[in-house]
Amino acid sequence: MSSEMSVLVADIDPVAAQSLGRILHANGMKPIVCTNMPQLGVALRSLERALLFIDMHFHKPDSFELIERLLDKAQQVNRHYIICATSRASVDGTSSAEIAMKAAQVGAFRYVTKPVRAATVQQLLEEAKAAIEKRVKAAAAAKSAPPEIDVPHVSNLLMGGDAPAPYTPSSRASAPPSQPQQTAVPASPPTSAPKAPVD
Repeated sequence: MSSEMSVLVADIDPVAAQSLGRILHANGMKPIVCTNMPQLGVALRSLERALLFIDMHFHKPDSFELIERLLDKAQQVNRHYIICATSRASVDGTSSAEIAMKAAQVGAFRYVTKPVRAATVQQLLEEAKAAIEKRVKAAAAAKSAPPEIDVPHVSNLLMGGDAPAPYTPSSRASAPPSQPQQTAVPASPPTSAPKAPVD
């Protein structure tokens, strides 16, 4: 993955897009300018780390859904996008404060009103680079972290299950000493005394 941050401008107003592009070029960037959705689709294929300026009129009815989808997809494929939503001070009667709040809810990093000033662009470039670097480091740390080891019986204890029985080495129980078998001996018949001879 390239360590360089790219910059893209998505605006259906070519004059506004070229104006922002010139400011970015003056800050050492080579911006990609898109004035329609097909151009944006092609450009995003090669962007891995990028600051995206997306105008609220770029996608109909508005670009909030587009911003949310772009950020979700980027996370799935391990890309790092910082999105700055842009618009005029009001869009179809919606104030800039309301636009800023909704843009933040869908994940936009910043919201700026047009025409975008050069000082604002310079600040955004610095903030976006720092944010992307922080995200890249966090992703690398998460990837290199050792996996957690699940000990089943500990999980059971935490969930209120039965604890495993303690380990007991298998051994033969020694049988009690056998008693010697006694054999019945028949009693001897009594010995009769010798009879005296009869005269």
